[in-house]
Amino acid sequence: MNRLILLLSTLLSLTRSFDLIPAVFTPFTNGGQGEVDLSKVSAYTSFLKNVQNITTVFVGGTNGESLSLTTAERKELLKAWVDEPGMKVIAHVGAESIVDAIALASHALSLGVSSVAAMPPTFFRPSTVSELVAWFKPLAAAAAPLPIKYYHIPSMTNVALDMSEFLTLASSEIPNFEGIKYTDTDLYTFTKCVAETEGGVKVKIEGWRDGRRAEAKRQLELCWSEATV
Repeated sequence: MNRLILLLSTLLSLTRSFDLIPAVFTPFTNGGQGEVDLSKVSAYTSFLKNVQNITTVFVGGTNGESLSLTTAERKELLKAWVDEPGMKVIAHVGAESIVDAIALASHALSLGVSSVAAMPPTFFRPSTVSELVAWFKPLAAAAAPLPIKYYHIPSMTNVALDMSEFLTLASSEIPNFEGIKYTDTDLYTFTKCVAETEGGVKVKIEGWRDGRRAEAKRQLELCWSEATV
């Protein structure tokens, strides 16, 4: 029953309206080696602002294919978006190399983005929450005073640690830690995260796909059945 109460209270806390922040694609040229085509960013921005009423974008994330780009390409791409008037930018700065991630965070800070986010390394992965926080700290320091979110997407990174534990530890050790970009089907852990922040701003659930909707529905039904037996 406690699990059901937690789930229902979380759902009630999420009835507020939120701004839509799309994770934008990275435009590439046709043919050749698929170079980044920065000339398309302006038209893309115009469409989002004037047709979709979008005022904030998430640049260089999963949709943006950031891990397929060089650090130089990621810096140029971010600048192209920041240079577009009337659009707030959240920059993804995660990388396999912590040195590259710190460089990307420092660059984002210098451009004046509104905030940054970072997924963890995906090959030599942190295996504990403490290791993840230790990896995240110097990255957050490089972005400070900008707020920083952890980008939790275990289906892509294979870093499937307890986000409620991470939220508690990161909040206590990282001054500019803002929360978690939560892209996962583990709704029970999500509800614990939201409960820890009293239904507040430190976790967001984003990036749903059709297959994940079905899994989320299954987990909701599981929460209900376990809470009522």
